[in-house]
Amino acid sequence: MEPAEKRLAVETEGCLQSGIPRALPAARRERSSSGKEWFCYLERALARAVAEAPLLERRGRVIHAAGTVIKATLPGAKIGELCKLENRGEPWELLAEVIGLSGEQALLTPLGDLTGVCARTSVASCGAVQTLSIGPGILGAILDGLGRRIDSLGGIPLVPEVEVAIQASPPNPMERRRIASPIPLGVRVI
Repeated sequence: MEPAEKRLAVETEGCLQSGIPRALPAARRERSSSGKEWFCYLERALARAVAEAPLLERRGRVIHAAGTVIKATLPGAKIGELCKLENRGEPWELLAEVIGLSGEQALLTPLGDLTGVCARTSVASCGAVQTLSIGPGILGAILDGLGRRIDSLGGIPLVPEVEVAIQASPPNPMERRRIASPIPLGVRVI
C-alpha cells in the first residue's frame, strides 16, 4: 500500500449515541480525547444539518393547459400530491393537485384561478398531500376548499392543534356516540 493510500485509509469508529458508525481519514483524526470529542461534535452537527436540509426538489414545466386540467412534465409525481406552479420573476403562484399520470407527465387540477399559467410556468412538487389545520378556532368558522378562513369573524385566531389529510378514510360509524337528542331544524320533512 502506498503512503498516500495509507493516509487516506478509513477507520470506522462509533461516535453517535444512535450507533451509526462514522468514517474519518486516519491521517486527519486526532488521537487525544479532546480531538475525539471535537469530531463527535462535528458529526452530530453535520447529522443535524443533513436532517434539516431541504430535499432535492422535483421540478418540471407546464406542457398543456385546457379548461381545468393542466398537463406538466413532473418526474416521480404521485397521485394526490400537491404541486406549486410559479412563473420566474413574477409574484404569482398557484397550488395544484396531481390527479393523473401518464409516464413522466402528470395531470394537475388547479386549486385556484388559472390566470397566469403559460408555457414557461414551472411546476415544483411539494412532496405532501393537502392537509387541514384543526383546532378550537375552526368551530363556527367558514372555510374555503383549501381550509383558509373566509368569514369576517377572523378575530378568533385559528391555532392549529392537528394537521389532518383531506383525503382520509372515513371514521367507523359503529364507533361513534349514539345520538341522544334530535336537532330541531324547524323543517318537518327531515
